[in-house]
Amino acid sequence: MKELQDEVSVIGYPTGGDNISVTQGVVSRIEMQSYTHGANSLLSVQIDAAINPGNSGGPVIQGNKVVGISFQNMPSAENIGYIIPVQVIEHFLKDIELHHKYTGFGTLGLVCQSMENPKLREYFKMERNQTGVLVNHVFPKTKSFNILKQDDVILALDGVQLANDGSIPFRNRGERITFDYLVSKKFIGEKCKILYLREGLVKEVDIEISAKTPLVPTHSYDVKSSYFVVGGFVFSKLVQPFLHEYGEDWYNSSPRKLSYKAIYGEHDPTIQSHQEVVILSHILADELNFGYTGMSTLELRKFNGTKVHNLKHLIQLVETNQLPYLRFDLDENVVIVLDARATKDSNKRILEKHYVTSDRSDDLW
Repeated sequence: MKELQDEVSVIGYPTGGDNISVTQGVVSRIEMQSYTHGANSLLSVQIDAAINPGNSGGPVIQGNKVVGISFQNMPSAENIGYIIPVQVIEHFLKDIELHHKYTGFGTLGLVCQSMENPKLREYFKMERNQTGVLVNHVFPKTKSFNILKQDDVILALDGVQLANDGSIPFRNRGERITFDYLVSKKFIGEKCKILYLREGLVKEVDIEISAKTPLVPTHSYDVKSSYFVVGGFVFSKLVQPFLHEYGEDWYNSSPRKLSYKAIYGEHDPTIQSHQEVVILSHILADELNFGYTGMSTLELRKFNGTKVHNLKHLIQLVETNQLPYLRFDLDENVVIVLDARATKDSNKRILEKHYVTSDRSDDLW
């Protein structure tokens, strides 16, 4: 696939029939695009051929060659679909070959903004011939943390100069693409040479590409949900698929604080143990938890004054508790208090009443 307006054919079994379907269209755009299932921003090709549910995973043909795989569309528009190009497929295959498993696409762990405003560039002491993007934030648990910092200006990656809008030359045809493309081509553990400006001084550093470790997992294929029940309160680990149950527009229709946490949540660098967002997902009604209905889908912050790191940590805190009360501090300053002895005595009754076989999932024993 070399040019815009190249003709392609999409093959698959979309909804509406049992036989193979072939639709045709042309390439209308090539750019970095968010991948729905992987939650990555990677190179993608936009085409105007119809791509419907059932097409995903089907080959896209140009002449006698496969040039991509269809994988998503834009529901709000007609005949706008996206395919995974060969470059991304080759990266996936090479990753398997190098590591004997899929390690994914890496990240530098930076949030940057454009520097198209001349006064912004002047404030950060950029010369007339210098262009780049401003670092707003560096994520913990990446190799960039403690090397780069807020207010650094990224000038170039691997010798490729960044424009003030964050774009770089693409395919030597006058096209441009966001600088994330350079990072997406690398494998986890590879180094990227970064030229940056700090307080008017140009510096250079090699930084390893880090694996993406989101605070809230983006998917959980073939994995049973983790949960822990105490006093009828069901605590679970927040994963994006939980929020997807709110519908296609889950980011706007699911609880706002949880959806924000799923997209922008960060690890606490002061906590060394594994971190999870623990939420109160359901309440199994019982006289013990009377008056607490309607408090579900809130993040659990603390148990008896101790910050909760993950579900296993919560279980440890509950089971080693010596106080007469169990206090759960949730988001929005919501507080739940239970009698410790009554809770212990009632757990079996509550589980049996609601036909729950265990107070925790198998992975938490």
